Formats: sequence, C-alpha cells, structure tokens
Amino acid sequence: MKANNIPIRNCSEASKNSWKWEDKHIKQFERYEELTVENVLKWYWKNDPAWSLEDIADHISSSPQTVLNFMKFHNIPRREYIEAGKERQKYPQKKYIKYHKLTVDNINQWYWKN
Repeated sequence: MKANNIPIRNCSEASKNSWKWEDKHIKQFERYEELTVENVLKWYWKNDPAWSLEDIADHISSSPQTVLNFMKFHNIPRREYIEAGKERQKYPQKKYIKYHKLTVDNINQWYWKN
C-alpha cells in the first residue's frame, strides 16, 4: 500500500472499525450447515479413530482455522498433543516415494500422465 501511496490507518482506528467477535461468529460460521457443536463433539471426541481438525475441515469444505475458531468460540476443548499423536497412529501411514525412484522420467510420468 505504501508503494502505491495509499494511506494506512493507525492500529487504533482499525481496531475501532473491526467487527465484534459475536458479529464475526455469525458471519463466519453460518454458511457451514454441518458445523454444529454436536457434530464437532461427535467427530472430534467420540469417533474412533477421532477426526483431526483437517478431517473436519475437509468434510465441511472449510479451513482447519475456521474449525479451530468455532471450537474456541463454543469452548470445545482440544485434545492434548500426546493424545492427538496416539490417535494419529490409528490411521494408515502415507507411503513416501523412495529417493531412488526420483528420476526426471518418473517425475514427468507421474506429473503429466496421472
């Protein structure tokens, strides 16, 4: 903005004009019909294996940050880091490409033909 000579507001002016959290909540979450407290509790806490924030976000077509903000707004607790790691072990691990398979021909074939 400075490069194009557009004036920048002070932080205090910007904060006066910012939305209240309640207004932002209404605007941000109302478009996701499946994003309800009951569904998040079911997916995040009661499923086995439990869903991650990314899984929930993929299911409702949003970002993980939106799900996290929703959980914070509704005081839904998050799992501890250790517990989340245990849940992750229940999922099948992704197979990564071995380095000896990384050749120009293979990459061209995978990238362009698949």
